[in-house]
Amino acid sequence: MKRLILVLILLPVICVTTFAGHKDQAPLPDAIKNAKTVFADNRTRWADVSDNIYKEFKHWTRYSLVDDSSKADLVLVFTEGPSHTSERFSAVTSGNVVSGRTTQQSICSVTMAVLDKNGNQLWMNSMNCSRRGATADLIRDLKARLSH
Repeated sequence: MKRLILVLILLPVICVTTFAGHKDQAPLPDAIKNAKTVFADNRTRWADVSDNIYKEFKHWTRYSLVDDSSKADLVLVFTEGPSHTSERFSAVTSGNVVSGRTTQQSICSVTMAVLDKNGNQLWMNSMNCSRRGATADLIRDLKARLSH
């Protein structure tokens, strides 16, 4: 009986966590699916973008990272988006007195464009900077899309 109750409690949790990450996504072009080699073109002003590209592809065996765009099936072009500042006001009320503070946060983004051998854009995605790095997030998102 205890096992049955445990199963009934855990089953909805397992189902929700299994299907929560699923999104309806447009299929990627065949040129991306069938490519074997990629060249990464870091057009940002940040060297750590190149470092993150290298780290992500070092552990991903689907594509070989090449050092010359003429040897690549795909060219991944990384650019930085415009930075902007976001302000946030936090308020606390105590009786009739409202006190608070405004904090500013600089928000940046990185865009990854996937080009074929002829320079035609096949796909593009952008992500805000994060602790892991927008570059790593972009590559991991591409991995996830390719695995569906």
